[in-house]
Amino acid sequence: MRCGRRAALILAYAGRLIVAGRYDQSRAGAIVGCGLADLVAFGRPFIANPDLPARFRLG
Repeated sequence: MRCGRRAALILAYAGRLIVAGRYDQSRAGAIVGCGLADLVAFGRPFIANPDLPARFRLG
């Protein structure tokens, strides 16, 4: 994931940033790891798989 894509937004906004939309576990970890988001929301994947947090923990 390219960390520079949202850098301007991060510089302009001082609050918490939640992102959503077509994230999987690795992309979510990358964007949070880059510091470009504080939280990633999983809408459809969670609705379709209520055990999604357990699946992520198990790998």
